[in-house]
Amino acid sequence: MTSVSKTTEEKRLIYKTVGEREIELLFYPPYTAVYDRAPLLFLIPGGGWCMSVARSMYDSARSLAERLRENGFAAVAVSYRNHRDDGVMMPAIADDVFDAASYMALHADALGIDPQRIYTCGHSAGGHLSLLLAYAPCDFGENRVYNAPFAVRGCVPISPPTVMSQTPEELARYRFGRGMAHLFKGYEDAFARYSPLWWAQNGYGVSTMTAAGDRDELVSATNSEDLCRALAAHGIRNELLITHGGGHSLEPIDCEAVDLSLSDVLLQMTDFVLDENEK
Repeated sequence: MTSVSKTTEEKRLIYKTVGEREIELLFYPPYTAVYDRAPLLFLIPGGGWCMSVARSMYDSARSLAERLRENGFAAVAVSYRNHRDDGVMMPAIADDVFDAASYMALHADALGIDPQRIYTCGHSAGGHLSLLLAYAPCDFGENRVYNAPFAVRGCVPISPPTVMSQTPEELARYRFGRGMAHLFKGYEDAFARYSPLWWAQNGYGVSTMTAAGDRDELVSATNSEDLCRALAAHGIRNELLITHGGGHSLEPIDCEAVDLSLSDVLLQMTDFVLDENEK
């Protein structure tokens, strides 16, 4: 094994340009060269589909990314167009994320990565997109730029919305603010196929460890619970981590400390990814 200096940090790449909008990703090479082609941790930031700062997800999941890099993984943190700044709907947001993965596959030789061993992670809206990228086929989308194939082997989302809520019943059960209708104008028939739970219920999915706080008032833990039940029904490996007393970022709500902190969750997710990669 060859060690790489930990001062070797991010490389900024423009993976897509739409009009004058340059959409970036940040690439992080392995700290230790273990594989001929490094497995890839694919990090997707949240922000209610109304913002996306690539580096924010790397910072939030730094212990996960750093330990995986020490074990021969590369990492990439992506940005994408969003509803607030770019006025785009959900299909365009998802197109960007899928194009980012396809871009990585297209440049796999130059980057030294294995596009058939991708592991996704995101928080909140990024958790939703990390699941969609993992469960839907790699050619999924409405208006894609790239078509290089890739494969997601595992997913470790935190507080993910798994249902694109539209009915009052769904909003009551899965709880996401004012719902999702504003993200689907012109695509009213698309709610289901952008819902990770729909894919899982139909037998599509990969090994998944999801974490949620039972005091999350933004995205109910029911999103993660129902997802894991659907995966289990189809024999797909799944693990659910519930932080008792935890909020949307697993922070303590009306208590001094939670029984499972974000640091604890990231450690378990790291072990889950390493274990899955050995299969």
